[in-house]
Order: sequence, then structure tokens, then C-alpha cells
Amino acid sequence: MGNFAQEEVLDDHMQSRKLILEKALQHLEEDKRDILIMSRYQGLMYQEIAEIMDASESAIKVKMFRTMNELRTIVQQLSEAHS
Repeated sequence: MGNFAQEEVLDDHMQSRKLILEKALQHLEEDKRDILIMSRYQGLMYQEIAEIMDASESAIKVKMFRTMNELRTIVQQLSEAHS
């Protein structure tokens, strides 16, 4: 397989993973999705998120940990269904 064909397969795989992640994010409750977006996509620190969400930093850390575990499970389920 040439480089172009390998890149095309990789692009297809990445696009598929992106779609699965977007679907998985839609399955999360709004507050969990908000915390995840603020942390991972907007680069906010847990303390900043805590102030915005009117919660303690430790509560945000716990919620983020649980949200990531939930997201992993959802992504796995969607990936298996997609295969």
C-alpha cells in the first residue's frame, strides 16, 4: 500500500473516531459536557471551572474523573456498534 493509500485509510479512521466522539459527547449530561469542554477544549483550570460552576475544585475534579470514565464507556460502546 502506498503512502497516499495509507494516509487515506488513516484519514477515514480519524474521521470515524471524531464522529464517534461527537456522538458520545451528546450522550453526556449537559453539566458533564460543559466541564469537559471547559477543561479539555478551552484549557481552563479546575479552579476556574469551579468558580464558573459555583462548586468546589475537588467536586469538579471528581466530576471530571467520572465524566471521563463515562465517556470512555460510551465511546467503546459506540465503536463496537460501528464495527
